[in-house]
Amino acid sequence: MDPFQDLISITQKIHFDFLNDENIDFPKIVVVGGQSSGKSSVLESIVGRDFLPRGINMVTRRPLSIHLQKVAVNCPLFYEKEVKEWAVFAHSDKIFIDFEEVKKEIEEATNRVAEPGMVSDLPLELHFFMQNTVNLTLVDLPGLIEVPVGNQPESIVMDIENLVKKYVEKENTLILAVSAVNEDFARSHAMKIARQVDPQRKRTIGVLTKLDIMDKGQNAMNIISGDLIHLDLGYIPVKNRSQEQIKKNIPISQALEEEETYFSEHKDYKVIADKCGVRHLSFRLSELLFQHIKEYLPKLRIKIVTILKENDEKLKKLGLDNIVENSMSRSYLALNLAEKFSLYLHDIIWGSRETLSMNNLTGGSILRVEIEKFQKEVNKLNPIEKYTDKQIQTIINNTLQIAPSLFVPQAAFEQLARECIKELKKPSECCIDQIYNHVVEIITNHNFYRIKRYPPFNDFIVKICTKFFGEKIQECKDFVEKMIDIEMAYIFIEHPQMKKFQSKPQKDEKPKNQVQTLRNLTNQYFQIIRKKISDTVSKSAIQFIILSPFDDLFSILHKNIDENSKKLKNLLKEDKKTLKIHQELLEMNSKLLNARNILKSISQINFLSQQKTETHFSQNDSNDNSDPEKKKTTSKTKTTSKKTTPKKTTTNKNKNKNNNNNNKNKDNKNKNKNKDNKNKDNKNKDNKKGNLN
Repeated sequence: MDPFQDLISITQKIHFDFLNDENIDFPKIVVVGGQSSGKSSVLESIVGRDFLPRGINMVTRRPLSIHLQKVAVNCPLFYEKEVKEWAVFAHSDKIFIDFEEVKKEIEEATNRVAEPGMVSDLPLELHFFMQNTVNLTLVDLPGLIEVPVGNQPESIVMDIENLVKKYVEKENTLILAVSAVNEDFARSHAMKIARQVDPQRKRTIGVLTKLDIMDKGQNAMNIISGDLIHLDLGYIPVKNRSQEQIKKNIPISQALEEEETYFSEHKDYKVIADKCGVRHLSFRLSELLFQHIKEYLPKLRIKIVTILKENDEKLKKLGLDNIVENSMSRSYLALNLAEKFSLYLHDIIWGSRETLSMNNLTGGSILRVEIEKFQKEVNKLNPIEKYTDKQIQTIINNTLQIAPSLFVPQAAFEQLARECIKELKKPSECCIDQIYNHVVEIITNHNFYRIKRYPPFNDFIVKICTKFFGEKIQECKDFVEKMIDIEMAYIFIEHPQMKKFQSKPQKDEKPKNQVQTLRNLTNQYFQIIRKKISDTVSKSAIQFIILSPFDDLFSILHKNIDENSKKLKNLLKEDKKTLKIHQELLEMNSKLLNARNILKSISQINFLSQQKTETHFSQNDSNDNSDPEKKKTTSKTKTTSKKTTPKKTTTNKNKNKNNNNNNKNKDNKNKNKNKDNKNKDNKNKDNKKGNLN
């Protein structure tokens, strides 16, 4: 099979599976031109059939992706229905044999998505299967206009331009810029768009129409040569059917023959006749598309593998569980999901998930930040400062009553210490509440999609976990409050850090010094207790919220699932949206795997060398050897080949001489060996004679 046509055909098969997928962008040729540039006639000539709707106003109002596919003579339709050419739309299974029906279907499909006079960016896929064609993919777009006509809105000009740019701005798109040369070429709509998206003009090929209706004495050679605007891929002039020929239903095959005659006999174009016409354009486009696809294939393979990996990750998150209609399987699924969810929460809070966010704090890091915030706030507390010297003196006086004392009374110290320690309750309780709120947020806004796949079961699990952690938080708050109460109940003045304050004051110590001493004693003791309570809150939060819950969480979930086993049928109902995503991912993966297998077959295709590609298309373009320049080049190649052959013969002669010499040396060696053997035989005979004597 022809590797050119084979490669394009294989890519068309993959493209058909990813029609509306923007992630995989296939190489394509996009046809761009003004509304009256002859764009439709060029497309019909390439296809070889009248299939496009015609009219005075804008007819092409949505992208039309045309896939030409060459079929073998032994195709089943040739035998069953004696059909050699047919068309198929991607949105329908109907096989179109009558091309007038293809026109009607294009009109109806366009009217379904676009209002009269408006355009749509939804593509329409049309496949042609023919025996005499080349494998090719072309995208026809609405013709560019300058001003709205009739009831068209003012935005229609920019709408069409934006639609065209959307298709041609991609790097792997070849631009087929169709321009009418009977008008000012500098104002060509197609060339204007091409220069905007392809400033280096490496992927634009120009098609020149209406050469036959130029003013007398004028030609388009300055455009074809690239003197006006240079294009790396060059220009190809064509001659379309006239309106009179279209009305008379002149066959395209006849028009193509007249086109060849026109260029071969034209005084200006006959020199380049073999590079003109629709047939040359078709093979040239097929060649360019082949080369473009060949360059794109490595990127396509990488893209397919990347998307497959991404989809597999999404499927893992969604889960691959299938509901079987019996209570045993539902219970197993529910318990399995509960166990996995408890492990998920554990990993999230401990921060051991495989994918950690680089933008926001998540999981256990939020809890740690909350604990650190609490410690900073507690370290700023100094409750003794809110008491004035007068208040402290009043406390001292009230504890002494009528009996004065030379030292700071212990009762006053204990009362002030208890009041300061009491101030630790509120921030400790707020810290634990904040931690609980974060835990509830983690549970509620989890990303464990395997449970989210079943919304009722998800709500059921979230409710149980929220209640369970609420009980753990209350245990933590009760424990911390009890520890603070213990510190308030017994003031331990024998602490090592309190010894430096236990020296007795002088006998003449004044009341003012007693107040300051009591203030210092209370502040020092508060710092000791503050550190203890700060550590207690941190350790309690870790114990009650992070460590101990996960030892019991699955047991609690197991118990609740068993108690609600009769409700599992309703609880394990899948979310329609998630189920749709799940099915779409599976279908996409099936297509991707198919595409990957198809691409593997491409490696078995032996691509032709550059020399073969040139000969291949030169044979298809034309078999005409009338060009004298060609004859000169062929004769030159023949003479050069003749000159080079004697060198090869001399080298071969030298090789033969060396081989003959080697053979002679071998023969001499063999002769010497034979002589030695004869001498040995003679000696043996003499010995035998001696023995007989």
